[in-house]
Amino acid sequence: MREWVCENCNLVFLSEEPVSCPRCSSKKLRLKRKEEDEKSEAKDLKAGACINCGGSEFILDWKKREKICKKCGSIMPLVRMH
Repeated sequence: MREWVCENCNLVFLSEEPVSCPRCSSKKLRLKRKEEDEKSEAKDLKAGACINCGGSEFILDWKKREKICKKCGSIMPLVRMH
């Protein structure tokens, strides 16, 4: 069994030779690389970090309810705290 990634919904699943994604039925599939495993482990270590680069410094835009990563420029929604 090998790990596959759906390029449509980013689902990671195990299969020998898949025809389509089990979640969204997309045929856009590729094999998962070792580099992706290392990146996902690094992202899991920091809570509240940037989802793309793992950065922890942000510019907060309260009016648009967004936070912008200073490292890579990714725009993410601000999570509302109760």
